[in-house]
Amino acid sequence: MKLRSHNQPAFDKHKSTMRTAQDLLTELNASDESTRIEAKRAREMGKSILETVIAFANEPGLGGGYLLLGVDWAVNEKGDVRYWPEGVPDPDKLQRDLATMCASTLNVVLRPEIAVERLDERTVIVVFVPEADVSQKPVYLTATGLPKGAYRRVGSTDQRCVDEDLWILRGSSQPQIGGFVSRAACRGRGQADAGRCGAFWQAHGFAALVSGVADGLCAGGGYAVA
Repeated sequence: MKLRSHNQPAFDKHKSTMRTAQDLLTELNASDESTRIEAKRAREMGKSILETVIAFANEPGLGGGYLLLGVDWAVNEKGDVRYWPEGVPDPDKLQRDLATMCASTLNVVLRPEIAVERLDERTVIVVFVPEADVSQKPVYLTATGLPKGAYRRVGSTDQRCVDEDLWILRGSSQPQIGGFVSRAACRGRGQADAGRCGAFWQAHGFAALVSGVADGLCAGGGYAVA
């Protein structure tokens, strides 16, 4: 396990160096979790961590975000949330599991920056997740598929995507192109052409939706032929 000193540089879109655990902890205690900072106890690699990674990678214009792993919190008598380092029991395994899941369970390979630090004699982990290029979005869990396997960062929360979010993540608006209209516009018409819908999604970079269309997404109230 390699510990990073507080002055060792690493990549960050918004700064020339990766932020330190102490810096992140100070901000958490000053203003709580935010759009770009999430604290996790992280006793083991769980689904919640991966959802936050996906949300940071997906959210347009955010520039990515930080996870501080190995931190606990409680609400004090004034109603303020206070954070402190609790430590992670096996930092090597947590790093390995995170890197493996980011490389093998998503539709694209993510390579977050990971640094191990000591705070108050406890081992914590700082993770910086860069925002993915628009050509790679939406980032999502392959086992879950779209849209439910993709997440966005809304305030200090990770929100599961709906159909409309997918266009936003690709920097597009819902089109009415080549006889295809949005789900909202065609809902209830009872018209569907799975083959043509699949070709449309394929052409617009949503190849992962093609199988869903072929399985009857259109006929079930999805995208239909106008």
